[in-house]
Amino acid sequence: GTNFMAAVSAACIVPPLITTFAVIVGKKYFSQEDHDAGVVNLILGCTHITEGAIPFMTKNIWPVMPIMMLGSSIASILTIMFNVHDPAPHGGFLVLPVVENGPLWVLAILIGAVVGGILFVAFKKYKTPAISTLVRFMKINHPIPAPELVVPKIISALIRPLHALAHPVRIPERI
Repeated sequence: GTNFMAAVSAACIVPPLITTFAVIVGKKYFSQEDHDAGVVNLILGCTHITEGAIPFMTKNIWPVMPIMMLGSSIASILTIMFNVHDPAPHGGFLVLPVVENGPLWVLAILIGAVVGGILFVAFKKYKTPAISTLVRFMKINHPIPAPELVVPKIISALIRPLHALAHPVRIPERI
């Protein structure tokens, strides 16, 4: 339905916004060319054009793609939790007038973009995969963590407190 479409739209909008946040906050870690592309991604992301994030992913696919996936997942899950509905299949923020709970949709997208942007800057600053840093921090014991094992645990750890605020219902321990 329209709740699912809002989540899909949020997931598509977030990756270019992650690059925008990263190149602005961590400007010294990016080339001028990447900085310019990241700034342009603000326009692309806001209009639901995800492809602007592809050049950033192709340079460092392993750490950057999971960062984009995590930011998009956070935005999508929050969109569903906030009961946002988007009857338009495409358009980014241009369709905001028809989005039910639009301010919460924008908030969900911004949270996903900021979390992803912080991780992207951390990756660029320390030149280590941000996901591996999170894995070590969360004490997930896998020598070479497989994304399908790590990402759900990270998402759960990030979403659980937000879900508790929005819905005082107990969530199962496993996702």
